[in-house]
Amino acid sequence: MGYERRGYGGGANRFGPKPVEEGKEYDVDIKEISRRGEGI
Repeated sequence: MGYERRGYGGGANRFGPKPVEEGKEYDVDIKEISRRGEGI
């Protein structure tokens, strides 16, 4: 099972202003999974 960056680099931004720089990749720890299956 792999995680995909859905809408990465485009589309509607649910989080408002981006807290990270666009075009860079970050290593993150997925602490919670929402009902929609998105890592938080």
